[in-house]
Amino acid sequence: MARPPQARTVLIVVAALRAAVGIGILALAKRALAWRTKGAPDGSAVLALRIVGVRDLLIGVGTLSAARDGRQLVRLSAVGCANDIADAVIASGAGNLVGKGTAALTASGSLPFVAAEVWAFSRLRSR
Repeated sequence: MARPPQARTVLIVVAALRAAVGIGILALAKRALAWRTKGAPDGSAVLALRIVGVRDLLIGVGTLSAARDGRQLVRLSAVGCANDIADAVIASGAGNLVGKGTAALTASGSLPFVAAEVWAFSRLRSR
C-alpha cells in the first residue's frame, strides 16, 4: 500500500510546478495570446502575462530554495498561496473585462495549487 504524501513534499512539488508554470508563461505568452485572439496580440497583454510568469517563477524558485528549512518553506508557500487566492479573487471579478467564462476559467486555474497548499498547511499545523 502506498504511503500518503508528506505535507512538506506537497509544498515542494507545488513550488516546482509554480516555477514551471512561470517558465511556460514567459516562453509562450505571445504565442498563447496570438492563438487566443486569432491574430497579433496586444503588446500590453503580452507584457502583463510575462509579468505574471516572472512572478510565478520567482515565487516558485524562492520557495524551492527554502525547502531545507521547514519554517521558511511554509512561509514562502504561504506567500504563493496568498498570491493564488488574490489572483482568483481578482479574476473572478473581471467578467466585465474579459467575459464571464474567461474570468471563471482564469479564477479556477490556481485553485488546485491553493487546495494542495491548504491541505499541506493543515497537516503541518496538526503536528
